[in-house]
Amino acid sequence: MNIHNNARLTAWGRAELVRRVVLDGEPVRAVAAALHISPSTAYKWLRRFAAGGWAALADRSSRPRQLPPEVDSRS
Repeated sequence: MNIHNNARLTAWGRAELVRRVVLDGEPVRAVAAALHISPSTAYKWLRRFAAGGWAALADRSSRPRQLPPEVDSRS
């Protein structure tokens, strides 16, 4: 999967975030600043890790889970 151009963290960076906060006990704001991301982004990845473990840190599709219903253009 390709990383989009504005992505601050790769899968490695997300794992580094979790390692430093969860395993090493560093403050979230300090780790976020060191990785050049916002604290809210850091908390987002920590929530995903708490919900799904290491697998939740992998890249995933940005495609919508559900597509909107087809609109009839003949009206």
